[in-house]
Amino acid sequence: MTPEHPHDPDIRRLSLRGLPVTYTDDGTGEPAYVLIPGVPGSVRDFRWLSSALLSVAPQARVVRIDMPGFGGTSETLGGEMSVPTRAAFVTDVLGELGLGQFVLCGHSMGGAVAGGVAARIPETVTRLAFLSSVGISPHRAYRSIPAPRLVARVFGGHFGRRFLSPLLRRAFVGMGFPRGTPTDELHTTVRVVGALRWPDVRANVDRLAEVRLPVDVFIAGDDPLVETPIAQELAGALGADLHVFGDGGHNIQKTRAIEIAAILTKPPPTLY
Repeated sequence: MTPEHPHDPDIRRLSLRGLPVTYTDDGTGEPAYVLIPGVPGSVRDFRWLSSALLSVAPQARVVRIDMPGFGGTSETLGGEMSVPTRAAFVTDVLGELGLGQFVLCGHSMGGAVAGGVAARIPETVTRLAFLSSVGISPHRAYRSIPAPRLVARVFGGHFGRRFLSPLLRRAFVGMGFPRGTPTDELHTTVRVVGALRWPDVRANVDRLAEVRLPVDVFIAGDDPLVETPIAQELAGALGADLHVFGDGGHNIQKTRAIEIAAILTKPPPTLY
C-alpha cells in the first residue's frame, strides 16, 4: 500500500572533491536508513517509502542520495559509471555525512550499488534491502537491449545526445518511465546500463554471503522489468528473506511502501 502523503524534505547539497552532491537527510535518531535510487531516478523516488518509514519509526534518520548524473549530483563523480565506482561514490558521501551504522536499501539498479557499498563496508550495514533489484543474472529489461555496451557508446556520447534523444525517450516511455525525465538523465542511464558488469555484481554477492548480513529481497509478481526468478536467485545466493508481492509493478518503494516499511522497521532475524 501507498501512504496517504509523500514526504518531500528540502534538498541539501554537499561538496565532494569540489563537485556537487544533492541529497536529503531527515531526523537525527536511530536507526538510520540510507536509500539508493535506480536509474533514471532521484531522491524523489523514495518520497513514499520515506513517509512510511517515518510514520512507523518517527525517531529514525532517513538519508536519500542522488547518484552521479541525476538530480543535482555531478556526473563526473560516477567515473565510468560502473557498480564499483558508483559504490565508492556512495561510500564517500556516507563518510562526509558522518553516518556510523545504517540500514541500506537500493531500488532497481541502485540495488547493485547498495550491494557494492555493503561489500565494501559491511561493518556499517546493519541490514540490507534489495527493492525490485537487479540480481546476479541479466533480467528481462537488460536482455531486451541489443548489445548494451554498443548502445551505451552510441546513445551516451555527443552524437547520441544531439541527434537520438527523441528515439531514446520513446524507448524509456515504452518501458514505463516518466515522459518528463530530463534528457541528460536518460543518456546517463544508458551509460550506467552499458557499464554494468555481471561479474562485479556476483563478486559483491559472494562477499556478502561470507559476511552474512541480514538481507531482505523484495519483488512484485507483475514487475515488468525484473522478473521474480531473478529475485529468487538473488535471495538464494544471499540466504536472504524473500518477500514477493502479488502486484505493485517495478516501483514498489511507492506501491508497497507501507508493507516494506513494516518489515524494515522490525528487528531482523538473528543469524547463526
